[in-house]
Amino acid sequence: IQAVSDNQYNIGMTGITIKDDRKQKVDFSDPYMRSEQFMLVRGDEKRFADAKTFAAFKDGLIGAQAGTTPFYT
Repeated sequence: IQAVSDNQYNIGMTGITIKDDRKQKVDFSDPYMRSEQFMLVRGDEKRFADAKTFAAFKDGLIGAQAGTTPFYT
C-alpha cells in the first residue's frame, strides 16, 4: 500500500484487506477475487469447535502474520 502510494509501483495485487485508512492513500478496484478465512486446531482439541466458541475462551492464543487479513479481523 505504502509503496504504491509513494509511486514505487503502479499497482499492488495480493490478498489485501480494504480498510478506511488505506482508502486515504490509494484507490481500490472492485475485488477480482474473494476468499474465505478458516480456523484450524489440533485434531485432539475439544475446548472449541468454531471461532465463536474460541472467542469465549479466556486463555486463547491466535497466531496471525502481521499485516495480513487475519491479523486485522
